[in-house]
Amino acid sequence: MIVLLVPLVTPLEETERTAEVLLATAFVPRLSVFLRERDRFDLIPKMLRQVGSKSKGYNLAFMPIFLGLDCGGSTCRAMALDEAGEPVFLAQGGSANLAATPESTLERSLARALEGLPAVDYVCACFAGLVSEERRQRAERLIRVHLPTQPLRLEPDYAAALRACPEGVTACVIAGTGSIVCSRVDGELRRSGGGGYLLGDEGSGFRYGRAGLKEYLRNPTSASEAMLDTLGSLFRTHDPGEITTIVYSAAAPNALVAGVASAVFRDAENRLVYALEAVQSETRALASVVFAHLRKHHPERNEPLVGLAGGIWKKRLVRDAFDEALRQQIEEVQTIRGEAPPVRGAALLAMEMHTT
Repeated sequence: MIVLLVPLVTPLEETERTAEVLLATAFVPRLSVFLRERDRFDLIPKMLRQVGSKSKGYNLAFMPIFLGLDCGGSTCRAMALDEAGEPVFLAQGGSANLAATPESTLERSLARALEGLPAVDYVCACFAGLVSEERRQRAERLIRVHLPTQPLRLEPDYAAALRACPEGVTACVIAGTGSIVCSRVDGELRRSGGGGYLLGDEGSGFRYGRAGLKEYLRNPTSASEAMLDTLGSLFRTHDPGEITTIVYSAAAPNALVAGVASAVFRDAENRLVYALEAVQSETRALASVVFAHLRKHHPERNEPLVGLAGGIWKKRLVRDAFDEALRQQIEEVQTIRGEAPPVRGAALLAMEMHTT
């Protein structure tokens, strides 16, 4: 379906400009089918900005546009969909966790994610750390700097991941920088686990990264090449004292430490004992959170389908260990990893504002 961006006033000199925007919005959704997700977030925003970076002066004459924001501990992603569900805008910024990201970083992350955004009609912003009314008001203030008048829906970040899950899931397990389990009961959002990196987040990138750092600090001379490469990239040093200082002085230590998780997974694939133990202990801990959530909120489901969202599940070794741990508690459980990113779930939640 073609989306035509029409200026509020269309003088003769704008005719060529309108044609360019038409071509871009017609072509980009089709191109996105052939690109991997990470490529879409890199290439398509550049194309849209080249052709439509000034499209805030345009209105969508034939269909509304729905913007979703997925604001987490590592990235802030934006996706706008047309009424047919086709993406017309994709971009991302940096960390945007209301509980852990400094205000100045949060502002920059949102500004980057919304740069070049076309005119939109409905907005759903899903934030990590949205746990109180004070933070809800703060989130609204941040969004209104860029989108002052559009109808706005604010949700916790896990609501986006749940909405993006395949149809029929009983609950969703999100494991990225942090972790949480969520589902809907009679239309109401229910959650288990979480608690942040100091008190919980079982099976999260932070917990895996912490295991790797602790192992390195205990015995740096035995570190794998994967661990040395990762630490060098993240900290620009291999000195244990300097690494410790950097962690404790970091503005967002949870995201920094979570960056070490990739080395832990490579060490696990290479059968290093500490890494295998970390995978076993963290998957068991997270499986226990899922079991408790299902028993409390969905006791009638004898064969639950659990959706998996977040970067941790990209590692087959972790997913297999989690499946095994979960089946030890619920024999007939099934897990599924969806293809849609959480930011699409946020955009779909914005679409619900138009249909309800």
